[in-house]
Amino acid sequence: MQKGGNYGWPACEGTIGDCGGYIAPKRTWSTAQAGPSDVEIVNDWIYIAGVTGRQLWVTQINSSGTGVGTPQAVFSGRWGRLRSITRTPDGALWLTSTNNDKNGGTPTVIDNVIVRLKFS
Repeated sequence: MQKGGNYGWPACEGTIGDCGGYIAPKRTWSTAQAGPSDVEIVNDWIYIAGVTGRQLWVTQINSSGTGVGTPQAVFSGRWGRLRSITRTPDGALWLTSTNNDKNGGTPTVIDNVIVRLKFS
């Protein structure tokens, strides 16, 4: 990422649209796979909450800081639509979901959870 860089929005989204002259993304996904809603970087790891994909994407920044590895999807469907991810003061992550805004749908046990992910 380049601070203040022009990544093309709204003329270009990822690699879709008129993307000439804009900074290209390091990785893209279809909206059905990810629909990113939040991102958190801890050391050299990137965590991306996926609201439409209902999973957390994890990838590592390479040692030169110029690219990322292959993203891995974790917790697929476990907590539903993942909305935010935030680093805690002790180095863990809070992950939240928003599932009860289903346009009149029936709430379930996974509605609006807050999960703490702790790393050893």
